[in-house]
Amino acid sequence: MTRKADEAQEAEEAEEAGGVSPMLMPHPATLRRLVDEYEALIVPEDEGGAVAKPDQRAQDLAYTLCVSTGTRDVRRALERARRHLAAVRRPVVPMRPVAPVAPVEPVALPAPRPPGTGGPEARDGGEAVSR
Repeated sequence: MTRKADEAQEAEEAEEAGGVSPMLMPHPATLRRLVDEYEALIVPEDEGGAVAKPDQRAQDLAYTLCVSTGTRDVRRALERARRHLAAVRRPVVPMRPVAPVAPVEPVALPAPRPPGTGGPEARDGGEAVSR
């Protein structure tokens, strides 16, 4: 399939779904973090129109955005991510790390009983006998 055919098919699928892609999308907070981090890493074009080659992290984020949005081009992925984020009705709450759990106090185990103080003891024959 050609790129134009892919784009036409994606557009038809989105239109059939009411303007929203029929695929699963990541949590809005995750998608927002990906977009923000990618945009912070990309270098805007200089006056000559040249763009610096993105580093490995920017390439990884571009790939993740494309996979997350079902596209093959990072510009389209960013557009689709922004549309999805704008369509989210409730405010996006940033994901936060889970608060650490308070340490548990160690439990004191009873000291072992010395032989002959009321605990079961073994006789010469190996039987346990209580006193």
